[in-house]
Order: sequence, then structure tokens, then C-alpha cells
Amino acid sequence: MRKLVQAYVDLQAFMEKPAEVIGADGVARKYRRNRETRNIGTIFGEGVVGQSRYESGQQVAGLCPLDGELNLPAGKYSHSVAKRVSGWATMGAFDDAIETIEQTFGITVPKPDAETQNARPT
Repeated sequence: MRKLVQAYVDLQAFMEKPAEVIGADGVARKYRRNRETRNIGTIFGEGVVGQSRYESGQQVAGLCPLDGELNLPAGKYSHSVAKRVSGWATMGAFDDAIETIEQTFGITVPKPDAETQNARPT
């Protein structure tokens, strides 16, 4: 299943077309960087997202439209992983939640990340 999800993400990245990107701040991002990559942890295991990042040349954050199209979170872990970490952490210790995530999905969530995921609204 991990390979199927990875193939889907790769296909979406391959089909990504240049676009005019304007952020919520009203600043246009005109400069496109191709094939930026980042790792993401999902309930199917680790994956890599290749995408274009648009920047403005000003002191504002760049944007990756594919993140929005794929509903990817700002952090490393998918919404499903974050939700499970939060749920399991409320039933016990973070260490137990981390161990359960690792045994169930085969991904390692460091304790500081688990604590951050728990603090983040889902």
C-alpha cells in the first residue's frame, strides 16, 4: 500500500504544471524551484514528496501548491498519524504512543515530534 500511495504522489508531482501562485498574504510567488523534496510519515510508512516551490524573492515563506492539492500537513507526519499519536497519547504516555505507532505503521516518531503533534489541533 505504501508503494501505491508513493506512486500516486509521484504521478501528481509529475503532472504538476507551472502556475501563478499568490499567497493568502497577497504576495505573488513568481520564482519556481523544481523538484524540491520532503519526507512525510504516513500510516503506510515513510514517503517522499517531490514538488515545485514558488518564492517571491521577498522575506515571505515560499509556497508549494501540491501540498494543498494532496492535503498534506505543514509538518512531517500525515493528519492520520498525528490523529493517532494524539489519541494514543491521551490513553497513556507519549512513549507508549510512539511505540504503538512504530509497531503498527513501521515509522519512528521522535518524542518531541509526538508532543508537538499532540499540541496541534487536528
